[in-house]
Amino acid sequence: MSANDETDLLDQDVDLALALYKAQPEHPQIAALASRVLASKPDHTGMKLLLGNHLRACKRYDEARTIFQGIAGQNDTFLINAAQYLRELETLVCNYEAALTWADLARQLDPEGWHNQLHYGGILAHTERADEGWRLMEEAVALCAHTDPDNLGNARIVESYYLIMTYAPPERFVPSAEEAIRLDPSNSYISDVLLYAYLLQGRFEDCRKLALRLLREDPTNSAAGSLMRMFRTWDMALETNPQLSYAQIHESGILARYWTQIGDERVGVGPSAALAALDAVLPAAVSDTLLPGLSAEEARDTLGEAALVAWHDGQRPGAGDAWGLGGAFRLLSSAEIAQLEDSFRADAEAHPQWQETTAFDAFWLLMTDDADAYVVCLADGSIAIRRPAMPDEKISPCLSDLLWGLVVAFGGTDTRPPGRRGAH
Repeated sequence: MSANDETDLLDQDVDLALALYKAQPEHPQIAALASRVLASKPDHTGMKLLLGNHLRACKRYDEARTIFQGIAGQNDTFLINAAQYLRELETLVCNYEAALTWADLARQLDPEGWHNQLHYGGILAHTERADEGWRLMEEAVALCAHTDPDNLGNARIVESYYLIMTYAPPERFVPSAEEAIRLDPSNSYISDVLLYAYLLQGRFEDCRKLALRLLREDPTNSAAGSLMRMFRTWDMALETNPQLSYAQIHESGILARYWTQIGDERVGVGPSAALAALDAVLPAAVSDTLLPGLSAEEARDTLGEAALVAWHDGQRPGAGDAWGLGGAFRLLSSAEIAQLEDSFRADAEAHPQWQETTAFDAFWLLMTDDADAYVVCLADGSIAIRRPAMPDEKISPCLSDLLWGLVVAFGGTDTRPPGRRGAH
């Protein structure tokens, strides 16, 4: 085979690997093609970068990191590419300190560019320096508007993503999200979060209008559908209770829980993620008492907290104070929860604490000590221990905080962004 033929075959491998990566980044043939090219051309940095990104897509993070670090060590024109990919990789695995180091290097290598400054600010916002990170993102977007106005929509979208991932307050998120959606109305990811921002700000009509638009575009949009069902419930409650108003609902603070919940879900650190982490560290003496969980569909149809009953639908007695709550609490099953709620309604006089007169009285049963105490989630999202004829004893700002606290107590790691841990 002539040298030209060999070069043609290598070029075909390169083209095919690029095409496969574009269509399916984790396609197994990519690694084989990349290895064949690199066997003939070990200095083909473009193919090394492609292989690194393929490995990252396959969640083979250590191998991808080794490749990118090797390219960075070449200290040539590909250094900025390696820094950017390492920034993304370390952010993906929640190693924010390392991500910030690579983000800072990329920013230094491109001092006039808005893109790397925006990512630096976004990663900085994952740390305890969130305010500084948000300010730097704002400056990067302003720089984009001045120097690269055609890409302002992309800048706003990236900024909005980072604001979501770093639990920025609605007053900071809303202007960015509204502009991003104006430039790209099809971005449902940002639109869904904007719904909850409007809700927290008390902009109920804006929330309704956006939810209706999203449902017209996609009738299966779960966030919009859930909020419209909630509005219908509230509307009926207001009709039967003229003393209650939307202004009171807003002022009560019970809507704050939705903002934190939507952030946890988008970041991937909500109750389900905490429960998965808990599975890895629970001692056998506790895990052996847990009953099998329900399917996601079954869990949604119960009166229990969906993530909990999908994880384990109840717990047998016998684990003692396994959860560190100061009593022999165990998880309630969905069937037990339904029976308890029926009994509370059937004899309201005997159970005054359990009557839901207004939206502020809502609760979700989680655990019992099989005596007279229960762990409940309250309307504002906080977790409390409820005992007869006593004020609720709040033990955690929200379910995520309680569960991640248990993960740490059992020897695991809280993988949430530093600024989110207990931030309520």
